Amino acid sequence: MFETFSHRFKSWLWFQKSAQTRYYIHSPYVFAFYCKVLDEPFNAACLAIEDLWLQTKANDTPVQIEDFGAKKGNYTSSLSYLAKNVAIQPKYGKVLHHFLKFNEATYVLELGTSLGFGTAYMATAKPGIELTSIDASASVQNYAKTFHQSLGLKNINYINATFDDTLPKLLNDYPRLDVVYIDGNHTYEATLRYFHMLLPKCTANTVLIFDDIYWSKGMTDAWAAIKQNENVRLTIDVFQLGFVFFRTERLAKEDFILRY
Repeated sequence: MFETFSHRFKSWLWFQKSAQTRYYIHSPYVFAFYCKVLDEPFNAACLAIEDLWLQTKANDTPVQIEDFGAKKGNYTSSLSYLAKNVAIQPKYGKVLHHFLKFNEATYVLELGTSLGFGTAYMATAKPGIELTSIDASASVQNYAKTFHQSLGLKNINYINATFDDTLPKLLNDYPRLDVVYIDGNHTYEATLRYFHMLLPKCTANTVLIFDDIYWSKGMTDAWAAIKQNENVRLTIDVFQLGFVFFRTERLAKEDFILRY
């Protein structure tokens, strides 16, 4: 536990030293990303999701979790703990929401539903989004469904299964991948495995978003390996989230670290 905390703290210090503001960005696309994604304010949809998140933070209802990720095993937690420590925080949920508007995504895949707050931020980004969310824990995903119903969301397809069991067939059936949000099984091996499973389906317009890239040394090492992949042309790091682009029109490979 101390090693993980130490890694996150050192990573945060490094990020603060390395991150750029909009005034030092020379790429027109990344500058537009900064203005239209990071700088965009909370809108009504985001505020409604944040309000639900605040209510959940105060809810101590116990939840049985089937974990096939980094922890592995069954254990009991609470809605309040999951909202505080596992679910995406509103600051970064807003980033997901505005990025899907900015990117004009339609087909969206989420690996790791959890309580479904990230799902909600993406599903409400714009009309026409078709979102599929996968999670191995049925009990937690059921809470997500309830939350989504309370928000009036009807554009989400839920799959209760492990990523390894589901992804091969699901990817064959997908017409294309616009955005994939990877937020589950935070280990080095699993993160790279999912990246390479997704890679054959990725086009010049596909964007992969990795959550918790500084959660552990293993996650940070996986992020570094993904950045080095020859198919990746651009990455954007906003500390919790790492964006991966395959934009073939970019002649030079670039990595940006943006203050947020």
